[in-house]
Amino acid sequence: MLEENIIKKLFTKKKIKTSDEKLRDKHAAMSDSELKAHAAELKSKIPNARSQGSLVGGAVHNAWRSAQNEIEKRARIKSIGEEAPTNAVGGGNIAGMGVGSQGEPGVGKKAHKKHKAKNAAAAPKAGRKSFAIFMKGK
Repeated sequence: MLEENIIKKLFTKKKIKTSDEKLRDKHAAMSDSELKAHAAELKSKIPNARSQGSLVGGAVHNAWRSAQNEIEKRARIKSIGEEAPTNAVGGGNIAGMGVGSQGEPGVGKKAHKKHKAKNAAAAPKAGRKSFAIFMKGK
Protein backbone atom coordinates (compact mmCIF):
# COMPACT_ATOMS: atom_id res chain seq x y z
CA MET A 1 0.00 0.00 0.00
CA LEU A 2 2.75 2.41 0.99
CA GLU A 3 4.79 1.42 -2.04
CA GLU A 4 1.84 2.10 -4.35
CA ASN A 5 1.52 5.63 -2.98
CA ILE A 6 5.22 6.26 -3.52
CA ILE A 7 5.03 4.94 -7.08
CA LYS A 8 1.98 7.13 -7.80
CA LYS A 9 3.77 10.21 -6.52
CA LEU A 10 6.85 9.46 -8.61
CA PHE A 11 5.03 8.84 -11.89
CA THR A 12 2.12 11.29 -11.79
CA LYS A 13 2.70 14.64 -13.37
CA LYS A 14 1.82 17.74 -11.43
CA LYS A 15 -0.27 20.21 -13.31
CA ILE A 16 1.71 23.36 -13.78
CA LYS A 17 -0.38 26.50 -13.28
CA THR A 18 -0.24 29.24 -15.85
CA SER A 19 0.47 32.80 -14.81
CA ASP A 20 -3.23 33.64 -15.32
CA GLU A 21 -4.29 30.84 -12.97
CA LYS A 22 -1.76 31.98 -10.37
CA LEU A 23 -3.13 35.54 -10.60
CA ARG A 24 -6.72 34.33 -10.25
CA ASP A 25 -5.79 32.31 -7.15
CA LYS A 26 -3.91 35.28 -5.66
CA HIS A 27 -6.82 37.66 -6.28
CA ALA A 28 -9.40 35.19 -4.98
CA ALA A 29 -7.49 34.93 -1.69
CA MET A 30 -7.49 38.72 -1.11
CA SER A 31 -10.13 40.56 0.88
CA ASP A 32 -12.31 43.15 -0.89
CA SER A 33 -10.36 46.15 0.38
CA GLU A 34 -7.00 44.54 -0.43
CA LEU A 35 -8.20 43.64 -3.91
CA LYS A 36 -9.42 47.18 -4.66
CA ALA A 37 -6.15 48.70 -3.43
CA HIS A 38 -4.17 46.19 -5.48
CA ALA A 39 -6.21 46.98 -8.62
CA ALA A 40 -5.70 50.72 -8.12
CA GLU A 41 -1.96 50.19 -7.67
CA LEU A 42 -1.76 48.09 -10.84
CA LYS A 43 -3.77 50.64 -12.82
CA SER A 44 -1.36 53.39 -11.82
CA LYS A 45 1.58 51.24 -13.04
CA ILE A 46 0.14 50.56 -16.52
CA PRO A 47 1.42 53.72 -18.31
CA ASN A 48 4.99 53.31 -16.99
CA ALA A 49 5.00 49.57 -17.72
CA ARG A 50 3.92 50.11 -21.31
CA SER A 51 6.83 52.47 -21.88
CA GLN A 52 9.20 49.69 -20.74
CA GLY A 53 8.02 47.33 -23.48
CA SER A 54 5.11 45.17 -24.53
CA LEU A 55 5.97 42.22 -22.28
CA VAL A 56 6.03 44.20 -19.06
CA GLY A 57 3.07 46.37 -20.04
CA GLY A 58 1.03 43.36 -21.09
CA ALA A 59 1.77 41.51 -17.87
CA VAL A 60 0.76 44.47 -15.70
CA HIS A 61 -2.37 45.02 -17.79
CA ASN A 62 -3.31 41.32 -17.48
CA ALA A 63 -2.83 41.45 -13.72
CA TRP A 64 -5.01 44.56 -13.49
CA ARG A 65 -7.68 42.95 -15.72
CA SER A 66 -7.67 39.83 -13.53
CA ALA A 67 -8.16 41.96 -10.40
CA GLN A 68 -11.01 43.86 -12.08
CA ASN A 69 -12.69 40.59 -13.09
CA GLU A 70 -12.52 39.34 -9.51
CA ILE A 71 -14.02 42.61 -8.22
CA GLU A 72 -16.85 42.38 -10.78
CA LYS A 73 -17.49 38.73 -9.90
CA ARG A 74 -17.79 39.58 -6.20
CA ALA A 75 -20.13 42.49 -6.99
CA ARG A 76 -22.39 40.19 -9.03
CA ILE A 77 -22.51 37.68 -6.19
CA LYS A 78 -23.40 40.42 -3.67
CA SER A 79 -26.10 41.85 -5.95
CA ILE A 80 -28.01 38.58 -5.89
CA GLY A 81 -29.91 39.50 -2.76
CA GLU A 82 -33.03 37.38 -2.72
CA GLU A 83 -33.31 33.92 -4.14
CA ALA A 84 -37.00 33.88 -5.03
CA PRO A 85 -38.53 31.23 -7.27
CA THR A 86 -38.86 32.31 -10.88
CA ASN A 87 -42.48 31.23 -11.07
CA ALA A 88 -43.74 33.28 -8.10
CA VAL A 89 -46.86 35.15 -9.21
CA GLY A 90 -48.40 35.94 -5.85
CA GLY A 91 -48.45 39.69 -6.46
CA GLY A 92 -51.40 39.47 -8.84
CA ASN A 93 -49.56 41.25 -11.66
CA ILE A 94 -50.56 38.53 -14.14
CA ALA A 95 -54.27 38.18 -14.93
CA GLY A 96 -55.71 34.89 -13.70
CA MET A 97 -52.70 34.14 -11.48
CA GLY A 98 -52.12 34.83 -7.80
CA VAL A 99 -54.35 37.08 -5.69
CA GLY A 100 -56.24 40.30 -6.10
CA SER A 101 -59.05 41.55 -8.31
CA GLN A 102 -57.69 39.77 -11.39
CA GLY A 103 -56.38 36.81 -9.39
CA GLU A 104 -57.69 33.28 -9.16
CA PRO A 105 -60.87 32.68 -11.13
CA GLY A 106 -62.77 31.20 -8.19
CA VAL A 107 -65.78 28.86 -8.12
CA GLY A 108 -69.42 29.78 -8.59
CA LYS A 109 -71.88 29.52 -5.66
CA LYS A 110 -73.84 26.69 -7.26
CA ALA A 111 -70.73 24.59 -7.95
CA HIS A 112 -69.38 25.29 -4.45
CA LYS A 113 -72.63 24.17 -2.82
CA LYS A 114 -72.77 21.03 -4.99
CA HIS A 115 -69.16 20.07 -4.14
CA LYS A 116 -69.68 20.70 -0.42
CA ALA A 117 -72.82 18.53 -0.30
CA LYS A 118 -71.18 15.74 -2.29
CA ASN A 119 -68.10 15.57 -0.04
CA ALA A 120 -69.70 16.30 3.35
CA ALA A 121 -69.56 12.66 4.47
CA ALA A 122 -65.88 12.24 3.49
CA ALA A 123 -64.72 15.57 4.91
CA PRO A 124 -63.70 14.39 8.42
CA LYS A 125 -61.93 11.32 6.98
CA ALA A 126 -59.98 12.94 4.16
CA GLY A 127 -57.32 15.61 4.26
CA ARG A 128 -56.75 17.16 7.64
CA LYS A 129 -57.27 14.16 9.85
CA SER A 130 -55.32 15.53 12.77
CA PHE A 131 -57.33 18.75 12.75
CA ALA A 132 -60.64 16.84 12.58
CA ILE A 133 -59.57 14.68 15.54
CA PHE A 134 -58.47 17.78 17.43
CA MET A 135 -61.86 19.45 16.84
CA LYS A 136 -63.74 16.38 18.10
CA GLY A 137 -61.72 16.48 21.31
CA LYS A 138 -60.07 13.08 21.06
